[in-house]
Amino acid sequence: MQCDASKLISYCWNLREISDRCGEEESEGRSFPITSLPIFPRLTKLTIKGVPKLSLETVDGILQGCCHSLYELYLWGMESWECMPESIQHLTALTSLCLIDFGMEELPEWFGNLSSLKSLQLYNFKRLRRLPSMDAMRRLTTLKRLVIKRCPELVIKSEADYEWPKVSHIPHIEIDDRPPIHRRRPESWIQPFPINY
Repeated sequence: MQCDASKLISYCWNLREISDRCGEEESEGRSFPITSLPIFPRLTKLTIKGVPKLSLETVDGILQGCCHSLYELYLWGMESWECMPESIQHLTALTSLCLIDFGMEELPEWFGNLSSLKSLQLYNFKRLRRLPSMDAMRRLTTLKRLVIKRCPELVIKSEADYEWPKVSHIPHIEIDDRPPIHRRRPESWIQPFPINY
């Protein structure tokens, strides 16, 4: 079966199963209950948003099925999710990650394992107070762009702030409506995800 390299799971308010049809006739495809998900070994881009009935465990299962191929992930969580899908840490090819609406106070330490990450965008984390440790953030050696918007508890306004040393090595930083900080010209520009609220 041939399948597109990208998938969009969006605004499916009552989603209870996922199909592997990928453009085939409906009668030929198989549907999977959320507890028995298909594997997408060639999937390179994935967007999940507007799917309130998907549990954190289900999203985790979807990500496990594409852990070596996925390089772009746009994940709209829920404020009630106080942690992230653990499978994100195993996305070895991931270069661009956009996370919206999570309820945790601190990003997990395993963020430092995302060694290919070039662009990280965090939106609407209302309780987020801390980034991972300095050691974890410094392991993100390929990170060129950091965007943090509508995260009111996370204070990174100046070099005097506690979190500043964790991000000071990143060439391009955008925080809320302040002018972007450019340290040096990035080797290649990373196209941001379009955010439509």
